[in-house]
Amino acid sequence: MRARAFVPFKRRGAKSRLHPFLSERERERLAVCMLKDVLSALSHSPSVAAVEILTRDGLSELSEMRAEISDLHMRIPLIFKEERGKGLNDALNAALKSFSDAEGCEKFSFFVLMADLPLISAEHIEELLRFNEDIVLVPGRRGGTNAIVLRGEALRKFEFRYKRISIIEHIQEAKMLGLPTRIHDSFFFSTDIDEVGDLIDLLTFGTGFAAAYLREIGVFVASRHGWLSLVRERKVQAHQSEMKEEQAKEIE
Repeated sequence: MRARAFVPFKRRGAKSRLHPFLSERERERLAVCMLKDVLSALSHSPSVAAVEILTRDGLSELSEMRAEISDLHMRIPLIFKEERGKGLNDALNAALKSFSDAEGCEKFSFFVLMADLPLISAEHIEELLRFNEDIVLVPGRRGGTNAIVLRGEALRKFEFRYKRISIIEHIQEAKMLGLPTRIHDSFFFSTDIDEVGDLIDLLTFGTGFAAAYLREIGVFVASRHGWLSLVRERKVQAHQSEMKEEQAKEIE
């Protein structure tokens, strides 16, 4: 069974917890690079039939995003859907209802994948989509839910419950429905990039657009007394200039 993938994404003001290590412009660019890593993995996965990006960004951000990912040469259809005014749960529940109401939906899985998982590959996605349970949940390392696969009865019964510790909410939802469920633990799926320390894993294990971008702006991993830490070795002046611009905006 092939899957249709749905990827929630926000460019504007992305990854605020990486401030002040990265400037606003750098955080937004990193978010796009991580999205490109995820889209590349999806595009090379034979089990993925199409991808839909659900975004709350406006038309100008959408235009910029399209330009920034134009070099991917996606092998499968890529659709952008603007969901301004909707929260994550509302957007996903609406997408699921539209999907389940469509003729022939039972031939596909509904696959939700977060956009900040730069370590996943097509092989990891294929492994996930091979499971047969109606509900497959993939936890993040801080209690989030980084991926969900729905099929069968779950397409018409499941309700998304994203909040800070969403994996518990989604497990409870699955138990309430009484449908076959699997919890899939995976380092690569669980490694979402939200905090500064997460960049160490990205630079250590990442080989895609996001890791390359960090190195481009001078962010590296250094070993000091047996501990890994982040350092900025190049383009520091440009980074400091961007930070001063942001501070000036805050004062205004």
